[in-house]
Amino acid sequence: MSFPVAPPPLKLPTQYDLPYDDDEPTDSWDALMQVELLLGTLYLTRHGRESSIGASNFVYYEPVPPAYPLLPKKLSPDLFVVPNTTPELRRSWVRWEQGGRLPSFVLELLSDGTEARDFGEKRRIYEHEWGVQDYVLYDPVDGRLRVFHRVAGQFAELRPDAQGRYWLASLGLYLVRWEGTYRGFTREWVRFADADGNLVLTPEERTEQESEFRADAEARSREAHDRRQMAESDRAAAEARAAEEAGQRVVAEARAAEEAAQRAAAEARAAEEAARCAAAETQAREEAAQRVAAEAQLREMERQLNEMRARLGQSS
Repeated sequence: MSFPVAPPPLKLPTQYDLPYDDDEPTDSWDALMQVELLLGTLYLTRHGRESSIGASNFVYYEPVPPAYPLLPKKLSPDLFVVPNTTPELRRSWVRWEQGGRLPSFVLELLSDGTEARDFGEKRRIYEHEWGVQDYVLYDPVDGRLRVFHRVAGQFAELRPDAQGRYWLASLGLYLVRWEGTYRGFTREWVRFADADGNLVLTPEERTEQESEFRADAEARSREAHDRRQMAESDRAAAEARAAEEAGQRVVAEARAAEEAAQRAAAEARAAEEAARCAAAETQAREEAAQRVAAEAQLREMERQLNEMRARLGQSS
């Protein structure tokens, strides 16, 4: 008696079993540069640590692949993000290897050869099969930009805010138009900006900004150093002036003391001279009084002598 043998379980293909390159011609330089700008700055946000970011990689999006030799359905967005996953390098994004997860953000760059499909078949797949939250279409040649956000299961086209920005809720970032130079090309680009509206800088811009910050800090440091030196020089000059003024005050006070001593000596000499004059005047008055007294005494003696002579004459 024989028993039916169960077929071995089907081994699902992995990213290493599946094609990852469609051998299509390379996009134009402006498309490549635009993707490079967005990709390079996106890696510098939290998505570089917390998301899987792909550019022109295949995304195999069927829940379970069909049996060989048929290949699973796939698309190759110009840029896509699967948030909250490990940011490891992947040849392709394979849905059944990633727990059924698909990108929540997709950007397609329009061209004459892809525009109809980007607005038609791809939009339908992103909207209804992938459940994409934000879908961006941009033409780097003529600057057309359309942004769709998922509302109640369907894409609704967003309008820019007063500053011309589009809020991408799936990324927590703005998408903005920017006139500037990237890799030596000056033109309009689309770029990411943070929730405060500040551009997410490229590594080169960050280096340049840091160099400018350092140069500015060094200039401020030199300026502060020059101000300190000037202040120290002013303080030294002020201290020298104060010391000179103090010396001048000491000299002036010494001169004033000397002049006061000279005035005191002169006043002492004047007082001494006045005292001598007063003593001389007193002595002169005393001598005059003595002369008057002597003269009075002499007159009295002469009177008495005359009286004696008169009495003698009478007696004789």
